[in-house]
Parts: sequence; C-alpha cells; structure tokens
Amino acid sequence: MAITKFSNIITYSDMGGEFALVSNSDYEDRFNSMVTDNEYFVLYNMLGASLYNTYVAAPTTEAWTDLLNGKSGYEDLNEDLRNWQGLKYLLVPYHYSKWILSDQYKSSLSGILINNQENSRLLSISQIKKLSNMAFDEFLRRYNECYIYLYINLETYTEFDHYFVNYNTKSKIIKTSIL
Repeated sequence: MAITKFSNIITYSDMGGEFALVSNSDYEDRFNSMVTDNEYFVLYNMLGASLYNTYVAAPTTEAWTDLLNGKSGYEDLNEDLRNWQGLKYLLVPYHYSKWILSDQYKSSLSGILINNQENSRLLSISQIKKLSNMAFDEFLRRYNECYIYLYINLETYTEFDHYFVNYNTKSKIIKTSIL
C-alpha cells in the first residue's frame, strides 16, 4: 500500500526556544527538505497506518485538529488533568535531533567532511551527538505524552486501538517497538 504524505507539520520557522536553529536561507531550504523526507515516516510509524491515513484523507476533522494543535483539560486514567500540546510540540525535538547530526557532516569523494569555521568554537563529535541525544530523549518523552492522549481518547481515535501495544498506568510509560 502506498503511503500518502501530507504537508510538513514542522517548518524551519517552528524551530525555536531550546531547539532554535541558525537563521540562514540555505539552511531553511535544506531543513524543510529534510522534514519532507522524514516527517511522514515518524508519524506513520508512530500513529499506525490506519490512523495516519484516516487523517491524511480528512485533515480538517476535529479529532485531527486536536491531535495536531493540542487539547487541554482532559483526564487520564488516574483522573489527573492533562494537556496535550500537539504534534508540532512533539516533532520539534525530533527534527532538531536529526538536523544537528545531518548538518554537521557532508559526504564527498574524499570522505566525510566536517564544518569548520574560523574564529568560532566548533563542537566535538561527542558534543554534537550528546545534543542530538538530549533532543531525541525529549522527543521520546513527548512521544509518550502523545500515546497517553491517544489511549485516553480511544473512542475518538478508534483507528489507533488495534495499533496500541501496551500502556502501563502506574508509571505512565508507553512501551512500543515502532521507532
């Protein structure tokens, strides 16, 4: 079955705060291209084919806009009040993690090239990987929040029901093997 992609949820202009990127028009085009290549994959694998394709086909439904933009004031299984901040909130650290790794290295005929600038401090490979890992860890934390939101709202997101793997209500951790 062919995967239908929708437009990028994240663009270069969404990258801010602790995940801000350097302002550069060349970077903007490359970043948006990277998002186009990667975003559908992470969403398709995270949401499952059925839920992903349902909302690609009808992106203006209330359920999809709540998933995309967030929804506040819903209760989890422990009757704690929670807020889901939306897929943009979820995806920003994911793209940041991928970007800082891919932006640092360029492939050439002579090997892998690393950016080097005069009169500035260049991060070591281990520092770059640490930044990327910290951003990816934040993505995974937010990913769990998304699963909690979908699980609590299974009556709305029925397509997600068969895809759901395991929800541990005591630790509020989702255990999956999809990424």
